[in-house]
Amino acid sequence: MGSDRPRPRQDFSNRRRIDRRTGPLSGAEDSFVWNMLAEFERVDALEGGLDAIYCDTMSLALVVYLARRYGGARVKDTSIKLPAWRLRRVTEFIDAHLSATIRIADLADLAQLSEGHFHRAFRAATGQTPLAFVHARRVAMAKQLLASSKLSVAQMALRVGFLSPAHFARVFRSMTGQSPSQYRRSFHL
Repeated sequence: MGSDRPRPRQDFSNRRRIDRRTGPLSGAEDSFVWNMLAEFERVDALEGGLDAIYCDTMSLALVVYLARRYGGARVKDTSIKLPAWRLRRVTEFIDAHLSATIRIADLADLAQLSEGHFHRAFRAATGQTPLAFVHARRVAMAKQLLASSKLSVAQMALRVGFLSPAHFARVFRSMTGQSPSQYRRSFHL
């Protein structure tokens, strides 16, 4: 049973000096993990929230990294096929739910694959990650709305499923080379 003897206090003040070659769960810091967490925090502060599909994608990357680094896991590079009917089911779901939160888990369920398999199969079938595909669809929808409606950019961002106008503008500019306002001005609205 337990001992009544007090345990010695551990000193964590020199955590950076821990040998990084020690095994898993050794208390050693992993810079990749810390940087990933810092990036989540940075994006959350910058955009006022985290996009669910972004979180799913980055969490999947973190799981693969941890499994390879500390679990000795080897991810098979076997080609995973995403049949056309499953891809169509997924893309129809994405198009129907652009203004809502879209999660990798939901897409994987539609395709009847695990999240990891779905991500690789989707990328192999489309040439894009699910996140990039959803962003492209949202930007396409925004372009249509910008050309035909007088919604503000902030309203537009929410209507097409972005958490913040800043994130919407950044993604829109990266895909079109211009801001949403510049794009709208080209239609004289």
